[in-house]
Amino acid sequence: MDWNIDGYWKINNEGDEHVGRLYVNQEKGIIYLTINFASERLIAGILDLPLDIGFINGRMSSGAKLTLLNCKRHGMNTVLGSRNEFSYTAQFLMNGCNFDKFEDIVFSQVYFQLSNTVKWGGISKFDFDFDDKSEFEMKSNFVDPINIYANGEFEISYVLGSSEFSTDTLIEKFEYELRPQICIKSKIDQNINFFLNKLELVKKLIVRPFGCMLKPAFSKR
Repeated sequence: MDWNIDGYWKINNEGDEHVGRLYVNQEKGIIYLTINFASERLIAGILDLPLDIGFINGRMSSGAKLTLLNCKRHGMNTVLGSRNEFSYTAQFLMNGCNFDKFEDIVFSQVYFQLSNTVKWGGISKFDFDFDDKSEFEMKSNFVDPINIYANGEFEISYVLGSSEFSTDTLIEKFEYELRPQICIKSKIDQNINFFLNKLELVKKLIVRPFGCMLKPAFSKR
């Protein structure tokens, strides 16, 4: 699924909002933002916006909110006497929220959706039952989270989910996908880097290469 949307963007929730366009390719894990910075100077203001940005608040014309986290300058293009166009890539996107300051971006738990780790996990949600006529029935079972590690500070567990099942039988193709996740819970609210560091512990256990997608769970602060 791709996003290509216009909105208004505020750097670290400071200063003015800027018009810009967000492009998201979920399959490839790309989060790319272009910001139009009005400028009347003939020489490009390369430092008009920072090279690294902790977070960028986004506001769509529909009223929807989102936040980009851990952003890095990707490029810059200047239209003399008009504007500077800055482009950034973001490490994470959080939908439905804005923040006042970087210190407010804390979580109680985070889910990292993994790929290519089903065999490593050694379990499946799906079962097949065959009858005497060699016809089969597929079942999807609930799988309890499996604890990997726990101490007085945090817990790590393996959670196996799946794609939603369609109730429409008049379609030509059914596709069901197992979606393994690593859930990291903290006893106290922590920033995202805390959870990323703990994910590195899990990576050392997984031999097969994999990719991951972030699914944060916010605290009730």
